[in-house]
Amino acid sequence: MPVQQFFFQTLWLAALGTVAPEILGNIQSIAFGVLAVMLVLSVYEAFARGASIRDLVANLAKYAACAVVIQQWLPIFTSFSTGLSSIAMSLDAGNFVSTFQTMYSNQIQGVSIVGITGIDWMALVDYVWLIASMLIFYVVLILFEILYTCWGLILFAIGPFLIALLPSQATASWAK
Repeated sequence: MPVQQFFFQTLWLAALGTVAPEILGNIQSIAFGVLAVMLVLSVYEAFARGASIRDLVANLAKYAACAVVIQQWLPIFTSFSTGLSSIAMSLDAGNFVSTFQTMYSNQIQGVSIVGITGIDWMALVDYVWLIASMLIFYVVLILFEILYTCWGLILFAIGPFLIALLPSQATASWAK
């Protein structure tokens, strides 16, 4: 049985595929500028702490690693996102939405609102509650899909800036 995508992955992949090529170059250019300013600040910090060559080399290694991550931001971000989606799909071998629909259709078919003496009011309340919970479920699914996509795109856009701020001791707390 092939593993199907979750309901939010289609929108997520479409949004990332549309937004990423358009803004990635600008994001990386600005992030490299921020990284250069933080490198100069880091050199000043190393000299302020006693001009330690060891601190300076460690800082340069941090900035080199951050520059590589910013340069390879799209493959790193998409592989991380794909990895998390693979973990989620391995946890849920079946399709959750179709299982939910089948469960509720079986439940609704079993409810009869006509009793022996007329309308069974508790069965009617149960039927209305089942329909309301199904509608609430679908509204929550749509909200989750929108919020997941928006939050993911925000992380995609500000991630390089946060990585550029990370190596400097003066701005590391903001980046974390």
